[in-house]
Amino acid sequence: MKLLANETIEAPSALSAHGAGQQPCEQQGSVEERRADVGNAIVPDNIIAKGQVVEAHTDFLEYQDDPEVDGHANSGFLVVHKGEFVHALHVGSAETDDADWIYGEVVSDAEVKRTGWLPTKIVK
Repeated sequence: MKLLANETIEAPSALSAHGAGQQPCEQQGSVEERRADVGNAIVPDNIIAKGQVVEAHTDFLEYQDDPEVDGHANSGFLVVHKGEFVHALHVGSAETDDADWIYGEVVSDAEVKRTGWLPTKIVK
């Protein structure tokens, strides 16, 4: 799914509550091994599960120029490019007031991990 030029994405109201306290989880194996697991991690009906690794099907660059806030790059949003893989650390829901959003970490061997909020429609 591609975002239209005039389309905006509403951030979850729980952004600051979840983003500030999230810590990247320990990842096992190389990037290639984790990417290979993507095919095995698909959940039926396009439902994303915590711990799942999902692929971005479109760029999410809306916040790429936003400043760092409370130690989180891009105001706490995860900037991703099509084809990157994201490890879902938290999956939003109506109960936590962040439905249609995930808090994730880009799967890479980079020393500095990229984490933040991402709309689920980017990876579904």
